[in-house]
Amino acid sequence: MSGIIRFTLLMQQHRYDLALSEVEALLVESPDSSYLHCLRSLCQTAMGQLREGEESARAAISLDPAEDLAFSALAHALHKKQDHRSALSAIESALEIDPERAEYWRQQAAIQFSLYRWNEAVVSTDRALAINAEDAEALVLRSHALHALGRTQEADEMSRRALAVSPDLAMGHFEQGWALLRMGKGRVAEERFLEALRIDANFVPAQHGLKESIRSRFPPYRWITAYQHWLRRFPPKLSAGLMFLAMLLVNVLPQWVPKGSAFEGPATVLVYVYLMFVFLTWIAGPLSNFFLRLHPLGKSALTPEERHGSLVLGAVFLGSLLVATGLVTTPDLYWSALMMSLGMAVPASAIFVQKRENQRWFMALVTIVLLCMGPLALIFVSHVSITNKSPLFVPLLTGIKNFWLGIGISTWISVGMSTRD
Repeated sequence: MSGIIRFTLLMQQHRYDLALSEVEALLVESPDSSYLHCLRSLCQTAMGQLREGEESARAAISLDPAEDLAFSALAHALHKKQDHRSALSAIESALEIDPERAEYWRQQAAIQFSLYRWNEAVVSTDRALAINAEDAEALVLRSHALHALGRTQEADEMSRRALAVSPDLAMGHFEQGWALLRMGKGRVAEERFLEALRIDANFVPAQHGLKESIRSRFPPYRWITAYQHWLRRFPPKLSAGLMFLAMLLVNVLPQWVPKGSAFEGPATVLVYVYLMFVFLTWIAGPLSNFFLRLHPLGKSALTPEERHGSLVLGAVFLGSLLVATGLVTTPDLYWSALMMSLGMAVPASAIFVQKRENQRWFMALVTIVLLCMGPLALIFVSHVSITNKSPLFVPLLTGIKNFWLGIGISTWISVGMSTRD
């Protein structure tokens, strides 16, 4: 028993290597103990040894199929491995064995979050709170689910209840700050995030929330963030479908509207507004980081990647300014050069969004290739009169089309790599 007590204390102190050694020693004495295999699985999962954690949990299940903790441990490992559906099946098995464990309902809610099943997550947290009405973690999870459903006032109430139960719960302060941020109270939200960081200086969600509260003072970013929050209510495939549908509609709209009709002007404006919104949506993060660099708290909250991303974007805008002042190109190519130069902000801002270094180098290479395809091509022909009969007309037109095709492809590549991570 003393060995299990030491194991528990070491896990609470996040000294996982020592905890694993402790449970391994106990397993030497009792190799057929399903419970000890469960403990080893939980420790291995906490250490990031996900395959070993899954194997230990399955070993525990084979030794005792009625051990609910074994299914919970398996769900932990599978959830960390991003196998959310299998994780949900595992925790459901644990709940079938023991439906009176509030922590299992909380675990099920967390897995349902990953599957974007917000309403089901609310039900799961309700079941946890029915067992223990003062379960602060369940209240925070319920607040999180209500946020995703857009029920901000209820989410704020849940976070306040969680803090009433546990005033030093960093996640509770974060959820309350997030609710205030969604209600447009950025300055008050900033205080909540700072309080969460006072409790836990390394609490990443609060660091992110602090930056969001400062960025919310930048109107374009606030509007785009509201749109992104709305879009996150839907599963990823549905969100992608909605964006694709909007893109398709904008592409076919000019063809539907008869030339010279009263609707031609508004349709053209709608297309340009949509394109500007898409452009700002893509660069909103790096662009808002310029604002953060001027804020005493914001500049220290930025990560190195965010600082580098804002500098790269600044270089792109400086190049665009040179184009706009006519120092790089002639008036004949003014608009094409300016649009291409601004278009470079899309792949450039994606460089430091990537988590892995090899992905950043890849996006940097894509950016350089597009830089050669677009603006440099225009600079090369800047002193040549471009007409339909010019031998440079077709190559230039092809280069422009391929440039924007490359911008679109680079966007999908960047999103794909970020999603995979």
